[in-house]
Amino acid sequence: MKTSHQHKRPYLITETFDFPNLPIDLCSKSLWELWPSKNQFFCKGKIMIGSSQDNLPFILTLTLLTIVPISFFVFICRYLWYNVTISIPILSGIFYFGSIVFFLLTSFSDPGIIPRKKVFQALGDVPKEFTAEVFFTEFGHLHKFCATCEIYRPPRSHHCAKCDNCVEVFDHHCPYVNNCIGLRNYIYFMMFVMNLLFLGMIDISGFMIFLFYNAGDGNFEYNKRSLIEQKEVIATIVAILTIISFAFTLFVGILCLFHCSLCASGETTKERLKGEASAKKCGFCRYKKSWFNKRMKLNDAQIKILMAKSTTTFEIELNDSSKSPIDII
Repeated sequence: MKTSHQHKRPYLITETFDFPNLPIDLCSKSLWELWPSKNQFFCKGKIMIGSSQDNLPFILTLTLLTIVPISFFVFICRYLWYNVTISIPILSGIFYFGSIVFFLLTSFSDPGIIPRKKVFQALGDVPKEFTAEVFFTEFGHLHKFCATCEIYRPPRSHHCAKCDNCVEVFDHHCPYVNNCIGLRNYIYFMMFVMNLLFLGMIDISGFMIFLFYNAGDGNFEYNKRSLIEQKEVIATIVAILTIISFAFTLFVGILCLFHCSLCASGETTKERLKGEASAKKCGFCRYKKSWFNKRMKLNDAQIKILMAKSTTTFEIELNDSSKSPIDII
């Protein structure tokens, strides 16, 4: 909803809290236990991922990352190691390890979540860059107000409907890793995609060598180095794995090229798809500390703030009616 103000109005924020009486079982809670969005937490708050609605694609991705490479190691690597070259099994192992590590880092890391106003208030105070004050000092940068989080988002930040969080330098929400991709985990995401692309190319090469290396003279010796003796069964399994790997690698290759073009142009995925103006520079090539510690222990006052129902009224003064209206989304 967009609202424009043609006349000067006083700047006013009116906020009231309805503090509840705390039940006994809420004493000594951690921040992750009262986190006001759709994120899921495991291992007592050590692991944070996206919402439960993306659990299925996340599990399917993890299953595919497990079945195909392990099948490659079981059926292919011994033959390649003893009959062709040791470089393919070694490279496959390196890129598989890298794929798993960066997949987990992408999924379980904070993508750059901007906590909601009441979380900031429970932790201390709302940083000035997320308040209405920044709207007046940096009006041309189009800081937008998020009605859900009750903060003014910095440029290139957006609210993810699936995770229900505002994310700094938001790129997109990826259901396959069940997390948003933003300022703090985009590098992990790119490393995951690149490792996965190289892994797929190497495994396809190994599959093809396994099938056709000795096929010319009819000397199918690969069954001597495999756990399955029947060469027809092995060939069928490897052919199916080759087709799956080729389709998967083709998708990952297109994705990798797309994100390389984004890095070169300085755009995010959302900016490219929506045709929005970008900063013309890569917003992910810097490290920024997380705004919150999800395992932080809360006192009674902090718990009351997080559980309180707040009603906030905003009236903003525009010094120049010719400027663009305030966007409230």
